[in-house]
Amino acid sequence: MKEVLSDFDVAEYLDSEEVIRLYLDEAMVTEHPEYIAHSKKKAAMARKKLLENSVLYPASHNEKVNSAGSC
Repeated sequence: MKEVLSDFDVAEYLDSEEVIRLYLDEAMVTEHPEYIAHSKKKAAMARKKLLENSVLYPASHNEKVNSAGSC
């Protein structure tokens, strides 16, 4: 029986600037140019989504920022 895998998009899980930064830091550790370039593209996609969400849902975005900053 052949197992079917679904597409995985890491950008969907990069849900804060802190997580994006950590993701890029880990990519840089690999010193693999193609992986670093791919990671930068995914980070840019995640940042775009964060920006769009902050415009569409400003109250929930501010709550997330405030709760992240209170740690």
